[in-house]
Amino acid sequence: MADSNEQADLEQLIASAGWLRFLEHARQHWSVCLPDRLMAAAELPSGDLEVKKVSYTAKQINALLTYPKERLAHLVRPQETGTRFSRGGYETQAPR
Repeated sequence: MADSNEQADLEQLIASAGWLRFLEHARQHWSVCLPDRLMAAAELPSGDLEVKKVSYTAKQINALLTYPKERLAHLVRPQETGTRFSRGGYETQAPR
């Protein structure tokens, strides 16, 4: 269950200049670094495994970078769509 400040905290985070600078830096770094890492990994004797490791790492980093925005969307969506939480998961309210 989200605490009452989580939505406001996430809204402030994703709108902050520091977060936006961090995202820009991360995207620039990975756009240069990732292709080089993939090429280097592919040239190793265990290339397929190494490429999978690099790809997995890139996916995990992307998941961390997109978490605040995705979590905020999750927090806002149930209220906007008429969906509510129940102990078993989501319940969709019948249209009125």
